[in-house]
Amino acid sequence: MRPISSTMLDAIAGSAPDARVTAAAWYDGILREPELPISTWSATWNGADNTLIQGQASVTVADPTGRLAPWGFDEPLSAAGSRLLLTFRCGDEAVDLGWFTVADNQPTEQWRLVGSKLTWVSGGASIPVGLSDLTLLVQDSGFIAPEAPPTGATVLSEVRRLLTGICPVIVADGVTDAGVPSTIVYKDDRLAAVQDLVRVINCRYRMTGNGSLEVYPLTQSAPVWTIQGGDGGALVSLNRRQTRADLINGVVSTSNDPSVEIRALATVTAGPLRWDGPFGRKIARHNAIATTQEGVEADANTYLNNTAVLKTLPLTVLCKPHPGIQIGDWVRVAQPTINGAAYPLDGLVTAVQLKGSATGVDPMQLTVNCALADVQAVGLSVRGAA
Repeated sequence: MRPISSTMLDAIAGSAPDARVTAAAWYDGILREPELPISTWSATWNGADNTLIQGQASVTVADPTGRLAPWGFDEPLSAAGSRLLLTFRCGDEAVDLGWFTVADNQPTEQWRLVGSKLTWVSGGASIPVGLSDLTLLVQDSGFIAPEAPPTGATVLSEVRRLLTGICPVIVADGVTDAGVPSTIVYKDDRLAAVQDLVRVINCRYRMTGNGSLEVYPLTQSAPVWTIQGGDGGALVSLNRRQTRADLINGVVSTSNDPSVEIRALATVTAGPLRWDGPFGRKIARHNAIATTQEGVEADANTYLNNTAVLKTLPLTVLCKPHPGIQIGDWVRVAQPTINGAAYPLDGLVTAVQLKGSATGVDPMQLTVNCALADVQAVGLSVRGAA
């Protein structure tokens, strides 16, 4: 969770009428606009299994004079290196949501004629700006030629090496490092290599509010926030969905060694999603950081075991905005049931959406992956009370 003061926690627990988000524009390490005039904004973080660039945002800049509408590549909203810092503010308290690089802009300017000489003057501009978190810089910095890790490299030392000069790397509590085979080869996508590396140690990555890439474990931890309904609660609504498109019951891993191809298949062997059961067959494919049959088989089994949809059910939670919550945090959702009780479900936050306008911040939407067995227990409770 992002660091957050007790004062802000108290504020967001109430109505938080003065909550807002600001955006500061930087170019080439220089603050160019301390606070952009934003009419609407949104920010979404997606920590799903195969998502590489997790943070996406958009802001609409209301520019009454046309001063901010970009023409060149060295301007505050340029798509050639400008960065925006989004900050959640409530009263005198502030939390940095994250650094984003400008991915695109599309100013719509209006012009009008004035004066006896019919001079054209700017009537202002509305500037939609698309943003991606700083992992876009990692992905854009692809490998110029294939690379191999140095002898004795570990997952964390390799992540730090691959991101040198792009962004700092920090490691959350509970991460256990492991060695990396010196025979593997990185090709093309630097960010995909980072994702594959952290998967080896059952971890994911996320961008922090200060622009660092944080490696965090997928192992369960104590919930950092309880989302419940009733007076003083943060819960607004709670929904769930199942979709076949998200499900798999097999993984085919392929060796990383370009000189020889080794493949291995891992499958679900029991339960409703068992291989050749009612669901049939559906595989995911993965390039293993391994060059032996044993290593590729281990990769396929690890990937299958870490696939969230096989063990969890995502809950869509609409709640009061909490700027400290990030993908990778564990929260507790007090699931209301038909008998009036609240069934506590602990889950991993895999998606966060915040949005608002110049007048305030809308409710926050979370995707919380809860253990399938726990969710099924709620269903038994509901059916028993019905």
